[in-house]
Amino acid sequence: MRKTIFYMVILTAASIMFGIAVGVALDRIYFKKNFQNIVRTYLLNTSSDEIKKKWVVLSINRLDADLSLASEQKEKLEDILEELIAAIAPQKEEYKKALVSAVEKKDNEIMKILNDKQKEKYRKTMNQSKEILLKN
Repeated sequence: MRKTIFYMVILTAASIMFGIAVGVALDRIYFKKNFQNIVRTYLLNTSSDEIKKKWVVLSINRLDADLSLASEQKEKLEDILEELIAAIAPQKEEYKKALVSAVEKKDNEIMKILNDKQKEKYRKTMNQSKEILLKN
């Protein structure tokens, strides 16, 4: 009787471990295959202000974990990081314009070597990428 219970416990534990391993493996496969779509969806559904706020919070949390910041230091750091974002914003807009211009030139070159079916797919992909770029 004891052996039976022991084997049932071992079998149950092995089944649970196997289930967890399969679940993690499937999750990694799904994430790897769909990473671009996941990021694209996140960026399209998140305003640039939200992304900036999250960046500030993440930066403060990372520094706090390393440096054990006092609450006053965190507040000052938040102000500094927000000033940094404000200072970078105009340069980011100029960079975006230059990047879009360069990408459009290369798009024209790429379109010349594609067939009609490929052009249609390429336009769709590039429009999504440009939408993300221009939004953030």
